[in-house]
Amino acid sequence: MEERGNMDLEEQIDSLKKRVKELELINDTHQTLNGELRTELNKYKSYEVELFKANHLVEGCKQIIKELSAKLKKYESKGPTSVS
Repeated sequence: MEERGNMDLEEQIDSLKKRVKELELINDTHQTLNGELRTELNKYKSYEVELFKANHLVEGCKQIIKELSAKLKKYESKGPTSVS
């Protein structure tokens, strides 16, 4: 077979086919990584919701503690009651 150099159409076609396969591999890898990132993002969004709920619960507990502390101080400020 005779060498035709860089202008040989068969050589160009083979080179382009090789490049297409490389690009398809890059695309497949990109799609896989993108899917993994989306899964991870959803996991962190779920954590965010749980954290919001926990913070809301903590704030509610703080308010209850504050109210009970105020009642206790009020009760203690009345002094001892006499029991007959």
